[in-house]
Amino acid sequence: MEQFFDFIAHHPILFLLFSGLLFVFVLNEWRQWTPGIQKLAPLFAVQLINQKDVLILDLRSQAEFEKGSLIHTEHLSLQNLERELARLTRNKEKPILLITDMGQSLKEATQLLKKAGQTELYTISGGLEAWQNAQLPLVKKS
Repeated sequence: MEQFFDFIAHHPILFLLFSGLLFVFVLNEWRQWTPGIQKLAPLFAVQLINQKDVLILDLRSQAEFEKGSLIHTEHLSLQNLERELARLTRNKEKPILLITDMGQSLKEATQLLKKAGQTELYTISGGLEAWQNAQLPLVKKS
């Protein structure tokens, strides 16, 4: 422990840089964390889709949705999600995979669905960019 304090005393700038980077990393991770939802790597999302009857909801803008989404995806705005909540959560054990811009809409959608009693919520870690980087297909919608 004494060596650690000696290092800090002799290299305060390095210690401050390390502390700053650690703070930025923790802050970034905290901002991306959404309670009540599991983030899946793209290949695990494929496995989930293939093994379970998953409802896939795309909550992005219409323009983003038309550029491409997963097959058998239902497009809803966040406002429409509120209106369709009763229909979507009729089977509370049915897994739901949310496709969002990873911003506030993911947190709001998760809160709405959890409040309605939905038990299994998922999203793709890294969003559709990670999906495409894994060379998985998108379907263009119109």
